[in-house]
Amino acid sequence: MIIKSSIKCENNPMVIINICFLPKKSNQIIGYKNPSEYFVDKVKESNIHYEEDLEHHLIPYHKDSGIWNNTFKKFLIERTGLINEKIKELTNID
Repeated sequence: MIIKSSIKCENNPMVIINICFLPKKSNQIIGYKNPSEYFVDKVKESNIHYEEDLEHHLIPYHKDSGIWNNTFKKFLIERTGLINEKIKELTNID
């Protein structure tokens, strides 16, 4: 594993694995809402390409993903896995 998810980070939203580049307006709309609120309200319902966008940002969005039920630790672990896989793919590291 290239990146390790740390248990110490599970309650801290300011960890590198949780960073996603967004336009300023989108970030202001999201504010301090829980992911289960803004992913449904602002992403899924208002963006016909939301699955593609989430894939590009390496955000797990399957039906049991932590984004739908605010399970931050699960989200961190899953996103760490997606980022590791993308690094391996782009660098040919096994």
